[in-house]
Amino acid sequence: MTVDIRNGVTVLIQIAICDDEIGTCADIENLIISYAKSHALQIETEVFYSGETLYDSIQGEYTFDLIFLDIELFELDGVQVGKQIREQLGDENISIVYISSKETYA
Repeated sequence: MTVDIRNGVTVLIQIAICDDEIGTCADIENLIISYAKSHALQIETEVFYSGETLYDSIQGEYTFDLIFLDIELFELDGVQVGKQIREQLGDENISIVYISSKETYA
């Protein structure tokens, strides 16, 4: 993902949010949208509530520049999803930010 402000090029930044908590997803999405508006960034967000659906979408048609990925998800957790993105799909370009609302990860 490259943004060339000098030449006035507008780049769409595609962001995925994956957490099994609906409220957490909404909070993160609202923060991202607010930040994008205040910095004149064009973004597109997609929300996922399981690691499986996120991974399936990446295997299919979706591509993301950035993923906010919960560490603890049901069945396929965030660390496993990240590992599959890197190792099975060979994608080193997606930036992954691991998130958690649990204090044990703070």
